[in-house]
Amino acid sequence: MRRSGFSLIEVLIAFAILAVGASSALAIFAAATAAHRRAADRIRETLVAEAVVSAIRSELRDGVELAQIEERVKGQDPGAVAPGYEYRIALEPLASDGPIREILIQVWVKRAKSEGDGALFETIALPRADWRRKGALGPPPRLHTPRAAIRRD
Repeated sequence: MRRSGFSLIEVLIAFAILAVGASSALAIFAAATAAHRRAADRIRETLVAEAVVSAIRSELRDGVELAQIEERVKGQDPGAVAPGYEYRIALEPLASDGPIREILIQVWVKRAKSEGDGALFETIALPRADWRRKGALGPPPRLHTPRAAIRRD
């Protein structure tokens, strides 16, 4: 007489295979969640850095000292863009002699309560000439495309 059904060993082996598969799936979900969190942090850090660089560029014009710009921008709260993040800035002129032509802007952004280093964003900016000031460089240049350069097919 033959019995139908599974033996205890077959059931234990099936549970072991199921446990290995389930633990692998959970590990993949955990890794995906961590990758998503890192990507979201990087996006928020980038948004804060863009807001800070934009604020610096709006203050950057001929005759304004870099220390004044740093003080004005340091007081701004990045909470409107990404709450829970903090930043530090450094402005450094790239030309050592004569008037400042290029400025290196460095922004370090990190989560406020995080132990990590955060992210460093760098860009180079040019000070804007004050077109209203007497003795400035003159009116802004006009963009003009010569008619000869326009092709019609």
